Amino acid sequence: MEKDLADLSLDDKEEEILQAQR
Repeated sequence: MEKDLADLSLDDKEEEILQAQR
C-alpha cells in the first residue's frame, strides 16, 4: 500500500516536470 502511494507521488512529480518542460 505504502509503495503504491510512493509510486503515485513519483508519477505526479514526473508529470509536473514534463509539463513544466513543455
